[in-house]
Amino acid sequence: MKKPVSHNIFIFAAVFMVAMLSCTHQIDVDYKSVAKQWVVEANLSDEGTLAKVSKTVDMTDTVMHLSTEQLQDLKVSVYDDNGASESLVFDEKDGLFHGSAIKAEEGKSYKVVFTEAEEHTASSYPIKATEFVDAKWQWTKMFTIKVLLFKFSVKDIPNEATYFRYRIYRNGKIYKWSVFRDQGFQNRDVVVNVNCMTEEQMKKNDPDDEQVLHDGDEIRLEVATINRVTYDFLHVLKSSRNGANPVSMFANALGYFAVYIPVKYECVFQLSNVLEK
Repeated sequence: MKKPVSHNIFIFAAVFMVAMLSCTHQIDVDYKSVAKQWVVEANLSDEGTLAKVSKTVDMTDTVMHLSTEQLQDLKVSVYDDNGASESLVFDEKDGLFHGSAIKAEEGKSYKVVFTEAEEHTASSYPIKATEFVDAKWQWTKMFTIKVLLFKFSVKDIPNEATYFRYRIYRNGKIYKWSVFRDQGFQNRDVVVNVNCMTEEQMKKNDPDDEQVLHDGDEIRLEVATINRVTYDFLHVLKSSRNGANPVSMFANALGYFAVYIPVKYECVFQLSNVLEK
């Protein structure tokens, strides 16, 4: 005969758990201060160069961004392998360094040089461009919520690990962006689903909700093949709450230098053209 289990055991366990949950301890976290590092995010496409320069910050810092005056004192230049060079111009409006003379071309390699007290250099070249296969809008059910997806697919680069970045612009301003890779789609079409808005958001039509799309919105999708370091940097940036990015193509600085020729898809959003799953 089985021996009955004593209820005292369960009572003791319950009391123990309550006691543990009711205990509170103050934990002092010692954030160790480390030397700040420069961060350079440089992009060279078939339209020119854009670069963002920033600095890492400590958890206890109250000032999170470099001032306009600090940025204006910096130098960012880009070079191609034919000896051509261009000094990028800082624009106060967007806080970026711009250049339009040197453009990405297949078969060439490029170098970007960021200069403050010392020089920081990174080199790269265009990864082979992909091709669009399909793009469409589609409603889908996620549990009980109806969600609008922007579904698109691109060609994988055969027989090699391939990394991508997409940017979706709405009426000329960035709407969505992320990175993806060909894992699970090697040597075939790579499919991406972008979550845009819910049916509830659409019906609410809150003017302050930047996710809501409207008839007549001009949409431009750009997909670029990028190098592994750029993918890693942006993947961490997208998924991390504190923006930690421990990867770099620069000596004595963090960051990446991406050279690419993006493929582009343009359309005008019309709710009546959205497919039902």
